[in-house]
Amino acid sequence: MVPLLELRGVTKRFGGVQALSQGDFVLNKGEIHFLVGANGCGKSTLSKIIVCALEKDGGEIFYKGETLKLTSPAEARKAGIAVVFQELSLVPDLTVQENMFLGSQNQGTLGFVDSISQKEICEKALSRFNDVLSQDIGPETPVTHLSADERQIVEILKVLIREPEVIILDEATSSLHAAQVEILFDIVRELRDKGCSIILISHKMKELFEIGDRATIIRNGVTVATVDLKSTTHDEIVTHMVGEELSSSQKEEREISDHVLLEVKNLSAQGLKDINLSLKKGEILGLSGLQGQGQSELLLTLFGNSPDFRGEVLLDNKLMGLKSPGHCIRDGFSYISGDRKKYGVFQIRSILENTVLAHIRKKGFLFFSRKTLKISVLPILERLGLVYDSLDHSISNLSGGNQQKVIIGRWLMTNPKIILMDDPTKGVDIKTKEELYTLMKELCDAGVSILWNSSEDQEILKNADRVLVLNEGRIVDELSGERLSEYELYKAAMA
Repeated sequence: MVPLLELRGVTKRFGGVQALSQGDFVLNKGEIHFLVGANGCGKSTLSKIIVCALEKDGGEIFYKGETLKLTSPAEARKAGIAVVFQELSLVPDLTVQENMFLGSQNQGTLGFVDSISQKEICEKALSRFNDVLSQDIGPETPVTHLSADERQIVEILKVLIREPEVIILDEATSSLHAAQVEILFDIVRELRDKGCSIILISHKMKELFEIGDRATIIRNGVTVATVDLKSTTHDEIVTHMVGEELSSSQKEEREISDHVLLEVKNLSAQGLKDINLSLKKGEILGLSGLQGQGQSELLLTLFGNSPDFRGEVLLDNKLMGLKSPGHCIRDGFSYISGDRKKYGVFQIRSILENTVLAHIRKKGFLFFSRKTLKISVLPILERLGLVYDSLDHSISNLSGGNQQKVIIGRWLMTNPKIILMDDPTKGVDIKTKEELYTLMKELCDAGVSILWNSSEDQEILKNADRVLVLNEGRIVDELSGERLSEYELYKAAMA
């Protein structure tokens, strides 16, 4: 039987990063096929190439036995291939109906010809979810009035109502609760039974075995296996993902104090549920799991960005209010983000101004002479190995790696007790990463404690003393010693 869709040896490079080096994939008619792999393995890249949102560098793609020669997502849709990406494409100022039929030009497999039939189709599609929505949603409801899960549903229905031959759902259930997922899966099964083929990208192992027929596993840009989900196991899939059953990271064990500096008890906030953890003095405690499982929310909550949290946070056995970032800075917390534009760099300010901001805030905005500030800054920036011409030059003149060093220097000036790190090496060159790892260990040896979220599994496994695995806002496992491995991490993250 000729596959409905086939990819052979597809490659894609982004600058110096080889996102796909051997992308092979076979989709049969009338099947639900999962794409599985670790963070950044190439799943979404492969799906974007299928729908022509990205151009492949090499390899071949066949659709219905013929070479696929499409140049845009619009052409892919006309050919019967549609996708729901993680990033929503709804227009907030339009209604649900207008969004669902945007660009359809009143034609296609639905056979609709006017706004009346569009409204009927929209109402019928929405009716499937009536009992699991927090409000009554109709065709005329503005998208701006919808919650995140409701927008996700509209985005999905926008594709499903057209009943294309191939549907790609990229993390489509990420914003949905259990009852909504159950209805979506009922619809997906119905479409499969009609002969539609569905590709799902998901990190939730439960979903694979609940609804999937087959799964293709990608590791580091290479297709490593395609398995029948009726005759495979959770552990076998994880083993394919990481390459070997036990891949313990090789590193030296550090001597950690028994003194608990930070204790979190039953912490709940937006995106977080019943978080309990302890951070010892001088310890690097990692936060890991699949991306977007509450790691960033936890760090921001501990930095005073969620004053309505529930639970207790104790610093040296003293209850903390976490009222604001300012209060947290004065209590000895610092926050370093990999999102330099949103949380770090003030592009129109100088290197000096960017470095001293937190120091001045902690001291209560007392007057400091520029000369005094420069004298204070120089040893720290020298320690970080910052490459610059003048402290008075704009920080925008620096590379991404050097900008990150300035942000780190900013927080070192506050003499923190605890550093909250949210993917600090994101977009940073290898040399700067290694320098940061060394600095982190030096700081911890001096008594500083670090709570560290990273999207790079290997760096956190190699450098953290313990790792907490998060899934849907909860801590589901703690890894230490011989269990600090990719295998154990993904086994917990995808349970």
